[in-house]
Amino acid sequence: MVSRVFLRLLFYKPFNLSKTTKSRKKSSSARHFVGRLRSLKLPAWMLNRYVVVSVVFFIFITFIDSFNILDRLSLQKELRNAQSDLDYYQSEIQEVTRQLDELMQDDRRAEKFARERYLMKHSNEDVFVIQKYER
Repeated sequence: MVSRVFLRLLFYKPFNLSKTTKSRKKSSSARHFVGRLRSLKLPAWMLNRYVVVSVVFFIFITFIDSFNILDRLSLQKELRNAQSDLDYYQSEIQEVTRQLDELMQDDRRAEKFARERYLMKHSNEDVFVIQKYER
């Protein structure tokens, strides 16, 4: 209910919620607006201009601004996901680098790796791939 009331008030006409002295006369539209505010029977703290400005500012920052809080939260979540991906890939790079160092140290290990992984063979050999059949 409060949000509907504030939206009606914000988009009606410009207004001044401060009390005016007798020397300043209110325009008829301002008088009409203040009358509408009082007819809503809102508590006095809700009619305070600082409260109204704070609520409008909060709504603007939360939903309307180009870099609003909702977008900021989603970007932080995306950043956390990217950081976890970065950690994973860095650990994978370290593991592959370690394997590469092992393969470069010994020719037998490199030959074993090539035969097992890429099914390479010498020219005078035949390779038979045996797979287990599961029911």
